[in-house]
Amino acid sequence: MIGTGATAFNIGSALPGATAPFGLVKISPDTTDKFGAADFTHCAGYNFEDTMIYGFSHNHLHGTGAPDYGNLAFVPTIGMTDAKTTREGYKAPITHEGELASVGYYTVALTGPAGAR
Repeated sequence: MIGTGATAFNIGSALPGATAPFGLVKISPDTTDKFGAADFTHCAGYNFEDTMIYGFSHNHLHGTGAPDYGNLAFVPTIGMTDAKTTREGYKAPITHEGELASVGYYTVALTGPAGAR
Protein backbone atom coordinates (compact mmCIF):
# COMPACT_ATOMS: atom_id res chain seq x y z
CA MET A 1 0.00 0.00 0.00
CA ILE A 2 3.03 2.25 -0.29
CA GLY A 3 2.19 5.39 -2.24
CA THR A 4 -1.60 5.11 -1.92
CA GLY A 5 -2.29 7.94 0.53
CA ALA A 6 -1.16 11.18 2.20
CA THR A 7 -2.23 14.78 1.66
CA ALA A 8 -1.16 18.03 -0.02
CA PHE A 9 2.12 17.68 -1.96
CA ASN A 10 2.73 14.25 -0.43
CA ILE A 11 -0.16 12.53 -2.21
CA GLY A 12 0.75 9.11 -3.50
CA SER A 13 -0.41 8.18 -6.97
CA ALA A 14 -0.09 4.42 -6.68
CA LEU A 15 -2.90 1.92 -7.10
CA PRO A 16 -3.20 -1.31 -5.12
CA GLY A 17 -4.92 -3.36 -7.82
CA ALA A 18 -3.30 -6.22 -9.69
CA THR A 19 -1.67 -5.18 -12.96
CA ALA A 20 0.67 -6.79 -15.47
CA PRO A 21 3.83 -4.98 -16.59
CA PHE A 22 2.91 -2.80 -19.57
CA GLY A 23 -0.66 -4.11 -19.30
CA LEU A 24 -3.45 -2.13 -20.92
CA VAL A 25 -5.93 -2.95 -18.17
CA LYS A 26 -5.24 -1.93 -14.58
CA ILE A 27 -8.23 -3.06 -12.51
CA SER A 28 -8.19 -1.34 -9.16
CA PRO A 29 -10.66 0.02 -6.60
CA ASP A 30 -11.97 3.57 -6.67
CA THR A 31 -12.54 5.07 -3.24
CA THR A 32 -13.92 8.18 -1.58
CA ASP A 33 -14.73 9.45 1.88
CA LYS A 34 -18.20 10.04 3.27
CA PHE A 35 -18.13 13.67 2.11
CA GLY A 36 -17.00 13.01 -1.48
CA ALA A 37 -13.23 13.40 -1.75
CA ALA A 38 -11.50 15.78 -4.15
CA ASP A 39 -10.12 14.37 -7.42
CA PHE A 40 -6.58 15.53 -6.74
CA THR A 41 -6.42 13.20 -3.73
CA HIS A 42 -7.30 10.25 -5.97
CA CYS A 43 -4.87 10.44 -8.86
CA ALA A 44 -4.91 6.66 -9.23
CA GLY A 45 -8.52 6.25 -8.04
CA TYR A 46 -7.56 5.01 -4.58
CA ASN A 47 -6.61 6.76 -1.36
CA PHE A 48 -5.64 4.74 1.71
CA GLU A 49 -7.40 7.14 4.09
CA ASP A 50 -10.80 6.71 2.42
CA THR A 51 -13.64 4.82 4.06
CA MET A 52 -15.90 4.10 1.07
CA ILE A 53 -15.42 2.14 -2.14
CA TYR A 54 -17.64 2.89 -5.11
CA GLY A 55 -16.36 0.50 -7.74
CA PHE A 56 -13.53 -1.17 -9.57
CA SER A 57 -12.53 0.55 -12.77
CA HIS A 58 -10.31 -0.87 -15.47
CA ASN A 59 -8.07 2.03 -16.50
CA HIS A 60 -5.83 3.96 -14.12
CA LEU A 61 -2.76 6.13 -14.38
CA HIS A 62 -0.14 4.90 -11.94
CA GLY A 63 2.22 7.47 -10.47
CA THR A 64 1.25 10.46 -12.61
CA GLY A 65 -0.03 12.89 -9.99
CA ALA A 66 -2.97 13.78 -12.25
CA PRO A 67 -6.43 12.17 -12.09
CA ASP A 68 -7.64 10.65 -15.33
CA TYR A 69 -9.19 7.47 -16.70
CA GLY A 70 -11.05 5.37 -14.16
CA ASN A 71 -13.73 4.56 -16.70
CA LEU A 72 -15.64 1.30 -17.13
CA ALA A 73 -16.33 0.76 -13.43
CA PHE A 74 -18.05 -2.28 -11.99
CA VAL A 75 -19.59 -2.69 -8.55
CA PRO A 76 -20.18 -6.21 -7.22
CA THR A 77 -23.50 -6.52 -5.43
CA ILE A 78 -25.93 -9.12 -4.17
CA GLY A 79 -29.46 -8.39 -5.26
CA MET A 80 -30.70 -5.21 -6.87
CA THR A 81 -32.81 -2.45 -5.36
CA ASP A 82 -33.79 1.05 -6.46
CA ALA A 83 -31.53 2.46 -3.74
CA LYS A 84 -28.49 0.84 -5.37
CA THR A 85 -29.06 2.86 -8.54
CA THR A 86 -28.48 6.18 -6.77
CA ARG A 87 -25.09 7.87 -6.43
CA GLU A 88 -24.90 7.10 -2.71
CA GLY A 89 -26.56 3.69 -2.92
CA TYR A 90 -23.75 1.78 -4.58
CA LYS A 91 -20.96 2.88 -2.21
CA ALA A 92 -19.83 0.38 0.39
CA PRO A 93 -17.80 1.00 3.54
CA ILE A 94 -14.36 -0.60 3.66
CA THR A 95 -11.86 -1.27 6.38
CA HIS A 96 -8.22 -2.12 5.94
CA GLU A 97 -8.72 -5.23 8.07
CA GLY A 98 -10.78 -6.69 5.20
CA GLU A 99 -8.29 -5.63 2.53
CA LEU A 100 -5.24 -7.45 1.17
CA ALA A 101 -2.86 -6.37 -1.58
CA SER A 102 0.19 -8.26 -2.78
CA VAL A 103 2.03 -8.64 -6.06
CA GLY A 104 -0.57 -9.48 -8.70
CA TYR A 105 -3.43 -9.77 -6.20
CA TYR A 106 -5.98 -7.48 -4.53
CA THR A 107 -9.01 -8.36 -2.46
CA VAL A 108 -11.37 -6.43 -0.21
CA ALA A 109 -14.43 -7.43 1.82
CA LEU A 110 -17.38 -5.24 0.90
CA THR A 111 -20.05 -4.58 3.52
CA GLY A 112 -22.91 -2.13 3.71
CA PRO A 113 -25.27 -1.06 0.91
CA ALA A 114 -23.46 -2.41 -2.16
CA GLY A 115 -22.03 -5.51 -0.51
CA ALA A 116 -25.01 -6.20 1.79
CA ARG A 117 -26.29 -9.74 1.85
